[in-house]
Amino acid sequence: MKTKCTVCGKKQARTVCDNCGAEICGDCCKLEVWGCGAEDLTARYFCPTCKEDPDVNPWGAFSNTDSKKTAVSNKRVYVEREKARSNGKKLYATCKDALAGIRDGAIIMIGGFTGRGMPSNLLLALRDMGPKDLTVILNDASGGWKNPIDVGILIQAGMVKKVVTCFAVFGSPKKVSVLESAAMEGQVIVDLVPQGTLAERIRAGGAGIGAFYTPTGVGTEASVEKETREINGREMLLEYPLKADFALIKAYTSDTLGNLVYRKSARNFNPIMAMAAQTTVVETENLVEPAALDPDNIITPCVYVDRVVHVREGRYN
Repeated sequence: MKTKCTVCGKKQARTVCDNCGAEICGDCCKLEVWGCGAEDLTARYFCPTCKEDPDVNPWGAFSNTDSKKTAVSNKRVYVEREKARSNGKKLYATCKDALAGIRDGAIIMIGGFTGRGMPSNLLLALRDMGPKDLTVILNDASGGWKNPIDVGILIQAGMVKKVVTCFAVFGSPKKVSVLESAAMEGQVIVDLVPQGTLAERIRAGGAGIGAFYTPTGVGTEASVEKETREINGREMLLEYPLKADFALIKAYTSDTLGNLVYRKSARNFNPIMAMAAQTTVVETENLVEPAALDPDNIITPCVYVDRVVHVREGRYN
């Protein structure tokens, strides 16, 4: 087929519509996606000239080339896979069920900042499960923000080997945080990271970035044993991404597919941690059907979420 596309008149036609006979190039073939969420997601090609109804004639009325058939096949595989993943398999009845598989030595990210967005119920369940030698990555471990349920309960239970954080001590010398006390006694290793660097290291882990340079920390203890390089006349530190086996995060609302909406400042580190973990576990205050969420309000798409537990009232189920 060496004729020009009857739609744009520029590119070489690759397909002939069996319905109206239009000769169409690959760019002019229309692909549309219908449905709210993966449960009823449908994707089909159709002719831009006669607009053959895809519901009547599925996948358009094309005499497809091999490449077009491959594209259609791949889309079908995607649709079926998302349906299988979202068929209620992400929903767990209890926090303990949602945390199944966390073993000794696991690396765990915990969302939250000054107590806001902290998955407290998941932490209580994890404490009762009792895995040892955990490495915990979180923004705030000072324990001084009127939230009695934070990483401190895991440290007090002797479950934590190392903490990577920005804030390890309380803001006043009158109070000693659980982490500070454990570190002074040699029970826990503390790796203090500047807050912006911590956020970017987590984001880099989720984005697949190998490493990045930052001027933050140059000339301080944060630069000890780190590679440096001068870029545009300024000394930079080489920082590596952070990844985790599990991320425990909190959402204000989740749909049954795992699309997440956060409430104001409770968003904080939760979205980037969801991207940087092998398994993301979500504690949500509200659970709705997919059609109930405005797509523009979704912060964390369901592809980053593996398990969802709905905590209705009170603490810890």
